[in-house]
Amino acid sequence: MNGSGPHAALVHSVIAAGLADPTRLRSWSADTSALANLGIDPTTMDLEALSKFAGLAEKVRHNRTRAMLPMTFRLLHLLGLDIDLFRAYALSARNPGRGAAPLDRVDALAGFVEDWSGDDTDRILLRDMVRHEHALAHLQRMVSPADDHLDPTADLELTPNGILLVREFSTDPQQLVEALRQQHPQLTQLGRGSWTFVYQRAAGHPIRLLGIDPEVADLLLLVGDGLSMTLLAEQLRSKADDPALVMALTQLVNAGLLTRRR
Repeated sequence: MNGSGPHAALVHSVIAAGLADPTRLRSWSADTSALANLGIDPTTMDLEALSKFAGLAEKVRHNRTRAMLPMTFRLLHLLGLDIDLFRAYALSARNPGRGAAPLDRVDALAGFVEDWSGDDTDRILLRDMVRHEHALAHLQRMVSPADDHLDPTADLELTPNGILLVREFSTDPQQLVEALRQQHPQLTQLGRGSWTFVYQRAAGHPIRLLGIDPEVADLLLLVGDGLSMTLLAEQLRSKADDPALVMALTQLVNAGLLTRRR
């Protein structure tokens, strides 16, 4: 900065404001005239370097959420994506900013990664890890509904047994977690493809993770918070007594994922 530039105190205050409020960095990057209005020559400010530092600061602010996403943070470090991720996240409109509760931070970060991952192989692997730990973080803090919450007069109502979350992956999250627990993870040896899992938390039971077929996932999503056989059959353009439908639902009941109430 030359001698005719703004006073150092002004520069320091502007930098501090940008780091404290990433939305300002985002607006300065989009329109540098905002800096000129503050009395600073935009050519004297390295916004690129400032955004990287903001990413580091954002990562530090997520230390409390690290406990909820331990394998995600480990994978971030192994892939060398931590600064890139948090730099972009610091400037994202999804970022809830300071004061947000830890679980809200996890929600926002998971949502951001969904968009940020794109079709990059490493980022997709990170997205899978976030999806897995995000689901677990939610189930650990959710209260499973009581078994008697259904209307006893309902017509053969189907309902999830506890809380069910369905997630899709490009790799098996259980294998990914196991790999990350190793001292020297061999990520290139992980199988890639398509996996669907249901996460379950039923009253009085630990969280359960089951691999399912995509069609089963669709059926569980249709049942939602509870549905009669008649309505379910209508949505599937089938009949309530269709043998294939009855068999599929019976298997889900036997697996402990659904319950029936007459």
